[in-house]
Amino acid sequence: MVRRISKTGSGRHRSGMGLLEVLLSLFIAGLIAAGAVLLYGMASEQRNAEKTVTEVNYIASVVSQTYRNTTDQDSGDVTGVVANNRLIPKAWLTGSGGISTPYGSMQIVFIGPNAFYIKSDSLSRSACQELTKMAYSPAVMFTQPNQVAQYSIRGPNPNLPSATELGRACTTQGNYVYVMYYLM
Repeated sequence: MVRRISKTGSGRHRSGMGLLEVLLSLFIAGLIAAGAVLLYGMASEQRNAEKTVTEVNYIASVVSQTYRNTTDQDSGDVTGVVANNRLIPKAWLTGSGGISTPYGSMQIVFIGPNAFYIKSDSLSRSACQELTKMAYSPAVMFTQPNQVAQYSIRGPNPNLPSATELGRACTTQGNYVYVMYYLM
């Protein structure tokens, strides 16, 4: 018995993947890789924002500890004094006697007896929002992002930032936030 093979090739056996299958699998692999990179970037940004909040809280406690029982609270910038008192980790210090966050410089200024602010510069949008949300803390007098509005939990009429206000107050990049404290 003789077997006939049709001219359309339906009787042929194909081996391997065709061009369409290869392109489809490359497309799917690219989507997975892009998703992984995006998730890593978002997680890294959130980590830096949380790290900045931790640093600001720590520096506020160092300032309170340094100046609590002194009368040496003249108005003015005390960033250099705090940076040189050896209570701040070396990783936070700049070469010029300043303090830095993962985003940019930080400034500590007394504005009168028992009151000081910490200004963080060059913040990303998420770090700006996280620092502004520190207004919910009873230790913080108020927060002020980009000089848009002051937010505070204190007083008879607390003014706390809503999600919409945070979106308007904190731009894409280059934000700064004042966090005001009283010495405790």
